[in-house]
Amino acid sequence: MGVIKKIFEHRVRTIVPLAAVAVGVLWLLLAVNGGRSVALVLALALIILGLGAVLLKAGNDTRHSVEGLAAALSCVALVLAGYWYFVERRGYPKLNIQPEIRTWPIEGDLAFVRVEVRLENVGDTAVTLEPENTVRLEIGQAIPFTGKDERKLRAQASKDRLYSGDLEIINTSKWPRRAVFKEGLDLRVESGEVDRIYFKAIVPCEPGLVSSVRVDIPIKASPLLRFFDPEKRELNWRAQALSEPLEACEPNAGG
Repeated sequence: MGVIKKIFEHRVRTIVPLAAVAVGVLWLLLAVNGGRSVALVLALALIILGLGAVLLKAGNDTRHSVEGLAAALSCVALVLAGYWYFVERRGYPKLNIQPEIRTWPIEGDLAFVRVEVRLENVGDTAVTLEPENTVRLEIGQAIPFTGKDERKLRAQASKDRLYSGDLEIINTSKWPRRAVFKEGLDLRVESGEVDRIYFKAIVPCEPGLVSSVRVDIPIKASPLLRFFDPEKRELNWRAQALSEPLEACEPNAGG
């Protein structure tokens, strides 16, 4: 029992100073970020006291001194990594998605649709799209409205006597889908870089056609990100865009 008690006391005397160092480092980072001078002084004092306690405990034993210092530095590094990942969110992948859709009339009352998706990495870490991460892109029709949507809009307009103008509402959650891309991509975008991916489809053409595109790009969270934020199993980026309206469905009409 005496041996167990001695070991327990030894561990406690080591863990408490290390915990003080860790708390001090985190407090220091938060104080610097928030500009609080009093908290900054207290954080520095806590770090100094913690490191001093670790070295004082080791005494004249050089081996224990080195081990204690290494443990303290490891603890500081862990807290710094946690702050960098969790508080500042600099370790989070950040992707700016900008889709652009254009439509041209072709033969046979059809229209050719081309989509360019611009991927800009605005974060501090690389963004990797892997085949197992399913990218979803939908090409649809925003205008003309379907018959069901028109009846609904007319019913709403007739009930609202205060509104006398033409009522036009685009419900983006109910666009008629014309083409769907759903599969994985093999792509890596480094920090600060821009990449582009392209899609195309042929859809029915109608005068006044406004095509739509919606993009959903998911990636799995890295193990380190999941360690500091367990709820982040997957990251998603979404964007949508509309094309210019087609004036007519003849091939020389342009879009």
